[in-house]
Amino acid sequence: MRQTVLTTGEGRKLTILTGDQGTEVLDDTGRVVGTYGTDRHEELVTRHQGEGWHVVDDSAIRPEPASRTPPPPADGPGDGFHEQDLGLSS
Repeated sequence: MRQTVLTTGEGRKLTILTGDQGTEVLDDTGRVVGTYGTDRHEELVTRHQGEGWHVVDDSAIRPEPASRTPPPPADGPGDGFHEQDLGLSS
């Protein structure tokens, strides 16, 4: 999921969130003011910058369920999995 936070000189804030369900624009209270079923992140950031908004944060974030999920265990000896070299690397 990608999140971009924009502000104006007057202290207003917008957050643009894009994930598997599309793109949402949230106002400074967290209320959804725009929703799009596809990835329109770059387009919306560019449009708002053209209207005087400034990017203060642009980052990738883990969705809430994924942030509570521990990472998979590291691959190591004795785990029952054996990699096989297929000789495809040069």
